[in-house]
Amino acid sequence: MIAPLVAALALCAVHFVTPGLRFLSNAPRSRWLSFAGGASLGYVFLHLLPEIAEGEVVLAEEAGRIAEYGFGIWGVALASLVTFYGLERLVQRDALRQSRTDGTERPHVFWLHLVIFAFYNLLTGYLLVQRKGALAVFAIALGLHLLTTDFGLLETFRAGYLRVARWVLAAALLSGWAVGAAVEVPEIWVVTVTAMLGGGVILNVLKEELP
Repeated sequence: MIAPLVAALALCAVHFVTPGLRFLSNAPRSRWLSFAGGASLGYVFLHLLPEIAEGEVVLAEEAGRIAEYGFGIWGVALASLVTFYGLERLVQRDALRQSRTDGTERPHVFWLHLVIFAFYNLLTGYLLVQRKGALAVFAIALGLHLLTTDFGLLETFRAGYLRVARWVLAAALLSGWAVGAAVEVPEIWVVTVTAMLGGGVILNVLKEELP
C-alpha cells in the first residue's frame, strides 16, 4: 500500500502547489496548461478507454447477459458523464442567474462545485489502490488532469479554493485511498468505479482541456 499512498500524497500536493504556479496564468493560455491538457487527453484515449473496454469483459462474466442489452460498463461511463454534465449545467445556470441579478457570488455555487470534484477525487484515491495496470502512468496523467481542473477552480473561486477547497479535495483523495486500502472488493466493482471516473474525466477533458 506504500506506492498508492505516495501517489495519493503526490496528487494531494497538486492542490497546494497550483496557486503558486503563476506562469499558468499567461494569456493566451499557458503552454504548460496546454501540455497538461494534451497529456490528459492522450491518457483518456490511449489508456483509460481500453481499460474500460476490458472491464466490459469482466462485467459480462459476472453479470451474465446484462451487458448484451446495452447496460454494460459503457452504460456506466455514459451515466457518469451525463451526471457530471448535468451537475455542471446546474452550476453554470445558477452562476448566470446570479450575474444577471446583483452579481453577488452565492456560496452554494461554490459548494456544489466542490462536492462534484470531491467525489471525483474520492474515486481517484480509491482506484490508486484497487486498479490494475501501471500506477505511475495513472498517477502522472491524473496529476496533470487535476492541475488543469484546479486552475479552473482557482480562477473561478479563488478565495474559496485557497481557504477550503484544496483541503477538502486533498482529504477526499486520502479518504478514497483509505477505503481502497481497507476494503477488498470484487473486480466488478473496480471496473465499475473505473467507468464512473472515466465518464467524469472524459467530460472534463472535452470541456476544459481540449480547447
